[in-house]
Amino acid sequence: TLTLNLNDQFEKSQTLNANTNKIIFAFAKDSAHICNDFFDTKEPTYLADNNSQFVADVSAAPSLIRSMFILPGLKDFKHTVLLLDDKAIAAPYRKGMDTEKIVLVSISNGKILAITTLNSQKELQEAIEAK
Repeated sequence: TLTLNLNDQFEKSQTLNANTNKIIFAFAKDSAHICNDFFDTKEPTYLADNNSQFVADVSAAPSLIRSMFILPGLKDFKHTVLLLDDKAIAAPYRKGMDTEKIVLVSISNGKILAITTLNSQKELQEAIEAK
């Protein structure tokens, strides 16, 4: 069973919502920008409305870069960004993944059904809005 307990960009603890059926992971700067730029064009409730959660892995960035640039930038977004900010915590999520792409994990009742990779905002939107 998949559990997720991470802080968001405001350092507020978040867990996997019971109704979540899609988790979007961005492990690299480019994929995170694609996701955040897309979510920024949507209502703040877009992810929740589509039973989705977004996780950005910022663990590879040096702590100074994270605290001075990445986190303040993420606070500008209306959507919730869950953060993997520790390499040890991020490692199991990264294992075996194409970390340059957007990774979509489809789940049901905490169990992983499928893992797919996405390359664009169009693919991201189609995947999130698919019923």
